[in-house]
Amino acid sequence: MADTPEEMTQESLSIGDKIADIVIRDVDYARSYGREPEYTAEHVVDNIADRIDSSDRELEIARVRNYADRELGTLLVPFVDRFLKLVRREDFRQIENLPLLRVGANDLRLEVPIDAGNQRATVSIVARMRAILSDPELRRTSELDERGGAYQWRRIAELAPFVELRPHREAATNFFSLFTLSFWSARRSINSSGGPATVNFTVDCATYGYQLEYWPQFLFSPIVFGAKLTRPVSAVIPVNHYHFQGWIGGTVTPDGGLYVADPNNTATTLRAF
Repeated sequence: MADTPEEMTQESLSIGDKIADIVIRDVDYARSYGREPEYTAEHVVDNIADRIDSSDRELEIARVRNYADRELGTLLVPFVDRFLKLVRREDFRQIENLPLLRVGANDLRLEVPIDAGNQRATVSIVARMRAILSDPELRRTSELDERGGAYQWRRIAELAPFVELRPHREAATNFFSLFTLSFWSARRSINSSGGPATVNFTVDCATYGYQLEYWPQFLFSPIVFGAKLTRPVSAVIPVNHYHFQGWIGGTVTPDGGLYVADPNNTATTLRAF
């Protein structure tokens, strides 16, 4: 049983490694025999929930009777589906690597897979690059576009110090380990508070006029946060741990913090702008 944060962390790493092995084996087998992989995002989330339950008796009981607990898994399925699509892309199979983002802080201190299928992710990374590169290097980014192909990401990794390429198995382990710990923590929060699977979360900052984007700590896949510019901005989002960034005048500023959104934490103030 995982009773302490340290035990949760170790068990999450173990679960993430096992799920990564299942997913990569499924993709390799399907590719070898010319068929579609069998393991869906719903299967992944159910499998992870079952493994968490085996280490957390209270959640095993709550999952049967708490609709919010089950709803949370459903809300997180699309993120898993996006990562599975990335793992299965033939262009990334050809270069035998996936792009990962070096982040300043997450619960496991791991590099985070970049959702290359999300146009906002590609635009964000290129914008970050252009903010730090010298003029000669900047000219090399002129061919980068928003399609996010594997060979483009290989060029990005050569230029950007915050992007690296890692084998599929390693990227999958990072994703599923971070996902497991995030999912586990969120389920505990929901069941201890009796709250819903979503929270109306308010984000403030020091500056007006930014468009905010957010992403869960296990996948760099930016999503517009709220329906207006700062400040403050509110939106209903699934209970989880999130990063934020802000856009103004075509420039993106990532915030270095990791923020908990749950029934006990319904607001925060960003640090970077």
